[in-house]
Amino acid sequence: MRGPEYVAPLLEMFAAVAGASVRERPVFSAINCTIAPLQHDAPMTEASLALARAGVPIVIMPMPLMGTTAPMSIAAATVITMAELLSAVVLFQLAAPGCPLIAAPESAVADLHSGLYLCGAPELTLMSLACVEMCKHYGLPTQGPGFGADGKAADFQEAAEGMAACVQGALVGADSLVGLGTFDGAQGTSLAKIVLDDDAAGLVKRLVEEVPFTAAEALLADIGEVGPGGHFLARRSTRERRRGGVWQPQVFRRGTFESCRGRTVVGDALERAHALLATHEVPPLPDDVQRELVSIATAFRRVAS
Repeated sequence: MRGPEYVAPLLEMFAAVAGASVRERPVFSAINCTIAPLQHDAPMTEASLALARAGVPIVIMPMPLMGTTAPMSIAAATVITMAELLSAVVLFQLAAPGCPLIAAPESAVADLHSGLYLCGAPELTLMSLACVEMCKHYGLPTQGPGFGADGKAADFQEAAEGMAACVQGALVGADSLVGLGTFDGAQGTSLAKIVLDDDAAGLVKRLVEEVPFTAAEALLADIGEVGPGGHFLARRSTRERRRGGVWQPQVFRRGTFESCRGRTVVGDALERAHALLATHEVPPLPDDVQRELVSIATAFRRVAS
């Protein structure tokens, strides 16, 4: 629930856990969705304004659907998305000048056969790229298209659609990407896909890294010493760069075919996910902090009732 009455206890809880106010230690952000076409949700916006005044970064997320809550045109849906986003920027900056904002244009496509939300359609990526470019023009930190798509499992369709969006979003300069582990139009989450998307994110990050072309990186001495017909495997530079020079996945397949016989990459990813969950330990909150959280929740229930 996103009403303004929840803001005060929420901020108290985060301050209790973090040991400082969210302005001093901004440990979370809040999403504020506009309502397409061209509206703001009153309770959510009031709550978000209160959070912004307290120093919480607000993620502005317009989500018009081309064909239903936006016109059936990439350009027109982009106009709707940016109008909603910029109106929210103006609103928040008037209410809390200088408050931190993140632009998250999430325009998508409606499946006119079923009415469902499509987040793997290429038109979504094209709209997102235009919006990210505009947000960069306005100097806004941006969140780009995500890894989630419209496949019904952690399968080839999910990977193909998700990576098409993510690679383009990263190349156009989005500051972050979303949807890790989601599938079926962001209606489901898969432990295996979270692990697979972690590798996908590493691959995308490597793709957009700046490659240095310097005299040192050209390794001209090695090339000259090995010469025509030689081999670089025994070179010291090869040994020193064998890890950092080539991106290494956690579960994506490499090596021989025989080493992977009888297993699937999704199965390996699920096995790794279970291992991570089994071995990860979360330090418990101190007793006094737990007591304070209970006290805040109890007081809120008493007032709310």
